[in-house]
Order: sequence, then C-alpha cells, then structure tokens
Amino acid sequence: MTSITQKQFSFGTVISESFSVFFSNLVPFCIVALILMAPLLVYDLAIGTPTGGFSPSQLLAFVIQSVLTQLLVATISFATFQYLRGQQVSIGECLSRGLSLIAPVIGVAFLAGLAVGIGMILLIIPGIIVAVMLWVAIPVAVVERPGVIESLKRSADLTKGQRWTIFGIVLVIGIILAVIGAILGGILVAAIGFTGLSIALWVLNAIFGAFSATTAAVGYYFLRATKEGIDIGDIAKVFD
Repeated sequence: MTSITQKQFSFGTVISESFSVFFSNLVPFCIVALILMAPLLVYDLAIGTPTGGFSPSQLLAFVIQSVLTQLLVATISFATFQYLRGQQVSIGECLSRGLSLIAPVIGVAFLAGLAVGIGMILLIIPGIIVAVMLWVAIPVAVVERPGVIESLKRSADLTKGQRWTIFGIVLVIGIILAVIGAILGGILVAAIGFTGLSIALWVLNAIFGAFSATTAAVGYYFLRATKEGIDIGDIAKVFD
C-alpha cells in the first residue's frame, strides 16, 4: 500500500511516485499489459515481420499498438488510483474495468492520435505540444467520463501551466525506454531471430507501456491535487 503526503505536481514527485506504484504492482501490472498487448504479438507473428518499418502492414501494426496502449493506460489508471487509496485490485477486475471503457478509449485515442499526427506533419513541434496537452486525456476519460471531446479539452486544461514539466517527464521516460529497447533489441535480434524478437518486443512493449500508463495516472492525480486540492479518495470514489 502507499500514502501520498506531497500533493505538489513536479518532475521529481511524479517520477518517484510512479516508480513506487509501478514496482509495488510489478507482477499484476505486467500481466495485465501482456494480456492486453497480446493481439499485437499475434498480428506480428501472422505477418512474419517484427514491429517497425513503413509498409502498410507495419502501419496497421502501429495503429493496433496505439489503441492497445491507450486501453492499457485506462486499465492501469484504474488500478493505480485504487492502489493510491490503499486498495488492491485483481487482474480480472483491472481487465474488466479497462475493457468496459473500450469505446471512449478508442475515441480519445483516435482523435488524440490524429491531432498529434497532424501536428507532427506541421514541423514536429506542434505535434509535441499537442501530445503534452493530451497527456492525461485517458485518465480523464476513466475517472471523469465527460465524453471523447470533453476528455481532450479537460486534459488540455489540466496540463496548462505544467507543460514544460510534463514534456520533461515524457522526454526522460522516452529516452530511457528507447535506449533500453535499442540495446535489448540489438542483442535479441542477433541471438534469437525475428520470431523471438517479436516475442521479446511484446514483453518489452508491455512493460514499458505499463510504466508509461502508471506515470500518466500518477501525473493526473498530482495535477488535480495541485490545481483543485482534490484528494485521491475523491478521484477513486467513481469506482465504488
């Protein structure tokens, strides 16, 4: 269990609490992530190529991964908020809660991905700004459930004034995961071939996705606590 005594949103607070929550729930979070990301593994093995590249099949793989990742964020967000208020949840309950939100999650994921993609086409920087603005759109959809469009607007409002900090959080996590993934990927592709690499990438994507999802959920809590003075119990009571 955990208790939060510092409610101020900051780089150090979010990162440290995210690591604490993630490693305290390492096994259930990773199992949930492996289950939710399994369709991507099946697809990769079916097309016979590892994740990556720019072919139509790999573009579809990217879309599948993006949707599954956002569904993972929804599922891990529920588990994170329950843990932060001192309640453990089962793997089955996590999956049930996450899958029950599949419609709004797909809607938010699609519009957020479209907005970020358009921003990336427009010189990359606008895309980064949009991605930072929409960082907590899925936790908003999970907790507040205002609808797809309103989830995006609410995320933009919550992240206002904290976007440089959020950018730093996302950047550091991205660099760490990219470096680890590149090193392990280079080693594994030489040692076990493409089929083994696809399986290894499934595991890595699940672990990295679970941690990133935990960070978004923790970040959402601290944003609301800092801006609105809300307690974790008030956030999580929607699940009662």
